[in-house]
Amino acid sequence: MLFRSLNDFSITNDGNATTTYLQIIRLLQERGLIDAIGVQGHAFSTTGPMSTHTANIARLAQTGLPIYVTELDIDGNDDPVQVASYQRIFPAFWENPSIKGITMWGYTRNGHWRRASGAWLMYENGAERPALQWLVRYVENELAVVTAGQTFGISESAANGTAAGTVVAIDADADTTFSAWLYGDRKSVV
Repeated sequence: MLFRSLNDFSITNDGNATTTYLQIIRLLQERGLIDAIGVQGHAFSTTGPMSTHTANIARLAQTGLPIYVTELDIDGNDDPVQVASYQRIFPAFWENPSIKGITMWGYTRNGHWRRASGAWLMYENGAERPALQWLVRYVENELAVVTAGQTFGISESAANGTAAGTVVAIDADADTTFSAWLYGDRKSVV
């Protein structure tokens, strides 16, 4: 089976680029020439707030085509900076139901095209940099399942920070801590 996709960089971080990309995708769809959408995840394409990426991915998802993040590489000559960047960027893609896959790009030190930026994840000897260690733990994590049908009530006069109830959830991962909090002055549980 032939798999036809469009793949480009700096799409989800720019609403105008997303608009242009959508125009091309729709033309290809009209002609039956596209099966999937690729959005490259280079460090220079994953700048700005992740809410911008999420909003633009939602726009792309309206096409009905599966979306793949290709060529994900995140800079980091300083290990703590790279880990923080992965923690900010990766979940926005991984947890998005419209994203069907993520391809890591050039993860070994001497196999990466952006060596000077420190975007690699593994040393030549196979040792993992801290960002890769975090990434492996994150991907292996089994998400908690919140028990359906739970409701909570809280008085209009309750002070901010007042507990509204206890959320019941199941998580297969050890050492799991659940948290719930009040959202602003609306006193609704998130």
